[in-house]
Amino acid sequence: MAPDPSIRARRRIITYVIVAGVLLLGYGLSRHATWQSTQLHTITETIATVLALVVGTLALVRFYAKKDDTFLFIGTGFVGAGFLDGYQAVVTSAAFASHFSSNLGSLIPWSWLASRAFLSSLLLLSWWVWKRENRLGESGRFSEATVFVLVAALTLASFAFVDLVPLPPAIYPDLFFARPEEFIPALAFLGALAGYLCKGKWRTDHFEHWLVLSLIISFMSEAAFVSSSSHLFDADFDIAHLLKVVSYICVLTGLLISVYLLFRESEANKEQLRQEVARRVESERDTAHAARQRFVDAIETLDAGFVLFDADDRIVLCNSRYRAFFAELAGGDVGDMVIERTPFADFLRAAAARGMFADIGKDLESWVAEQMEARRNPRAFREERLAGGLWLRVDERRTRDGGLISIYSDITEDKRHETELAAQRDTAETARAEAEAANQAKSTFLATMSHEIRTPMNGVLGMLEVLERQGVDEIQRPLVISMRQSADALLRIIDDVLDFSKIEAGRLELEVTAFSLSDLIRSATDTLRPLAEAKSLAINSAVAPGSDDALLGDPNRVRQILLNLLSNAIKFTELGEVSVQGAVEPVGVGRSRVTLAVRDTGIGLDAEHQARLFQPFSQADSSTTRRYGGTGLGLSIVRRLAQLMEGDIAVESRLGLGSIFTVTLVLAAAPADSPIHTLIKPAVAGREGEPRRPLDTGPRVLVVDDHPINRDVLVRQLALLGIAADTAEDGAMGLGAWSKGGHAAVLADLHMPKLDGYELARRIRAKEEERGPGRTPIVAVTANAMRGEEERCLAAGMDAYLAKPVSMERLRATLQRWLLIGEGDGAGEGEDRDPDGAIDRSVLAGFLGDDAASIDALLAKFCESATESERAIETAWRAGDLPVLAAAAHRLKGAAQAVGARGVGDAAAVLEQAGKAADRTACRDGLGPLAAALRRAVAEIRAAA
Repeated sequence: MAPDPSIRARRRIITYVIVAGVLLLGYGLSRHATWQSTQLHTITETIATVLALVVGTLALVRFYAKKDDTFLFIGTGFVGAGFLDGYQAVVTSAAFASHFSSNLGSLIPWSWLASRAFLSSLLLLSWWVWKRENRLGESGRFSEATVFVLVAALTLASFAFVDLVPLPPAIYPDLFFARPEEFIPALAFLGALAGYLCKGKWRTDHFEHWLVLSLIISFMSEAAFVSSSSHLFDADFDIAHLLKVVSYICVLTGLLISVYLLFRESEANKEQLRQEVARRVESERDTAHAARQRFVDAIETLDAGFVLFDADDRIVLCNSRYRAFFAELAGGDVGDMVIERTPFADFLRAAAARGMFADIGKDLESWVAEQMEARRNPRAFREERLAGGLWLRVDERRTRDGGLISIYSDITEDKRHETELAAQRDTAETARAEAEAANQAKSTFLATMSHEIRTPMNGVLGMLEVLERQGVDEIQRPLVISMRQSADALLRIIDDVLDFSKIEAGRLELEVTAFSLSDLIRSATDTLRPLAEAKSLAINSAVAPGSDDALLGDPNRVRQILLNLLSNAIKFTELGEVSVQGAVEPVGVGRSRVTLAVRDTGIGLDAEHQARLFQPFSQADSSTTRRYGGTGLGLSIVRRLAQLMEGDIAVESRLGLGSIFTVTLVLAAAPADSPIHTLIKPAVAGREGEPRRPLDTGPRVLVVDDHPINRDVLVRQLALLGIAADTAEDGAMGLGAWSKGGHAAVLADLHMPKLDGYELARRIRAKEEERGPGRTPIVAVTANAMRGEEERCLAAGMDAYLAKPVSMERLRATLQRWLLIGEGDGAGEGEDRDPDGAIDRSVLAGFLGDDAASIDALLAKFCESATESERAIETAWRAGDLPVLAAAAHRLKGAAQAVGARGVGDAAAVLEQAGKAADRTACRDGLGPLAAALRRAVAEIRAAA
């Protein structure tokens, strides 16, 4: 029985004290001894060498067994010390002493010091390494290769020191401590002793107990006996050598006891492990049995049939439901068919013989082989129809050992429901197809109505405009103006009816683009400002401070809402003002609630009229229709549009005191990388460009339209713009006329017999590729104003899009992109000219003075950069990216203002404003004036160069 640890620790402390006391007593006696022997030195050094090498080897074995760095340093320390002890025994013998540069009086003490200093340092390091590992863990470990290299280097250095260096005297007989250098290893031994005592493992660990004894002996040997030896081979000298041997024996004893205990512990662990394995095997056998029973109980609770096969397709286990499936078919027990270890192929043969499967359709063995092959790579599931109309779903999975699990589920009732659902699905599919056909018919009807209504309206409005510009007398002029205003009102009514029909048919789609809310509001108020000023009404707008101005949504529909509310407010207000207040507040997940409040000081509404205000075809009362006109659809469309944008509309009004219409919309915030963010903040003008297209003089335009009135309208409008025109009745004739050459542009209807406008554009572009450089602008002129039409035109190779009816100003703005158009109504040459010139050279002169060469160079560079900016604007327009268009226009505006190109700057500013407001129509109309202003500026710059 092992003693109590505390008793063992006290006994060991007593042992340490006794050993230290005996050594001190021996030291006192040795001071008076006259012993002297030269033979004992060589013998003790030889014994010490052998012991040190044995101790070092055992310590390294212990290191490799336990990977404890403490034993790595102890082992290498003793191995190195063994080599140094052996070296000392050799070099100090009579046979070799004469070969060294130092005499024995110096050689023996210094070689002793090298060995003891080396060992004491490694023992001190071994304690420090343990402490470091204890603090840092695995990261504190040392590479054994590093330690071996370090120890080898120190050993060789010690050899070289003793062998090559002329050694000074090491013994000073006149001093009390005749060899004071021996306190160097003494202090190292003392440090290691203190460290291992503080470590505390000596209380329980046998090795560290014997190591502490060795360190006590080594310290006393160095601090007392060796340091006091005043002559070679005196009593202190020989006792110190004997104590070194004893210290080595102590460490060896500790190692042997430690190894013995390790072996005994290993044997005990083996026996314990064997018992644990036996216990676990028994436990696992019981667990497996219990698990199997639980597994059997579990599969018995299944409503489905369950069967497990081994890798050879033999039945291992099945539940009663599996047996019941086949028993029902067999009309009795199937115990002789479904038993453990029965091959599944035999089961199939027996089941087929009893008629359990529906018509096999081939010979039995082929069918069995086919079934077995299917089991090699089972699908997720399969369905089998058995005799008597029974349907089974079979789910199969391979196990890790190659076995197979099959689960049989009765799906007869599911199959019946599936048949019923299939019939219902066919009925629903027929209904859906009919609904889609009806929906498509609505869309077709809307497109047809848009085209059929706008075509005659184009003739009415176009001819009225031509008539008005050709000149009428004072009596006829009010009649023409009245007819044109009535036609415009009719067109607005038609647009409302078509928009309402699209919403009702579910065909109205919202686009998503970035826009500036403040610019959109400003654009809407500017559009209706002339109408308000005609009634002497003030109209203003504002956006609440802190609102997010950059939004993502359908700006055209937001503008439609605003224009509808503003036009109503102006219509029903005789005195005072109309105002728009916008506000934006975030609602989370990158979305914002937009509030638009339109306030007026008009006639107001009572509660009864407010209740039915947003119903279709409804106005406040019948007198409203008679006095102000309208369809009563405008506010209904506004509500529907707001609801499509996850919002609504509300009204606050008092009779005779005006109204406030408040629309709420939920829109997304524009992405952080959208150009719209830079446009709603002050920015520096940008750059750059190059000429885009050559200019034609005396242009002729080809008009292609199958409707004679539309052709006549366009020809007359072009004549008023000073442009000659040729005509063609369909696309095929138009292609032939264009092929002859001489046309600066083509105006083409989209819907024509033989060859429609899209195909005409594609064929013209294909022929242009064959001919080489040169591109004819193609403008679509169509009565189809449905969503997406313009994008289809651009994708087909056209350059612009005009919706009928086409006004003179819009026709001029479009053709100005490519043609020189006079300002007057009659024919003329050249474009409208600024009386002060297109370039104000005084702007650059204010910076550059009279340096004409520098001014000309900057203006030439502006020509290049401006045409490149125009190209970027054109590209962004065709891509439908209005924020990028606004950014390019912003850069061009800054550059134009910097060089004094006022016309270009003004045209670019209009485009920037339209792009920020995401007003696609205004952007389209602004391209022509920009092209015209840029041509004038470039021509003037080049003429002056």
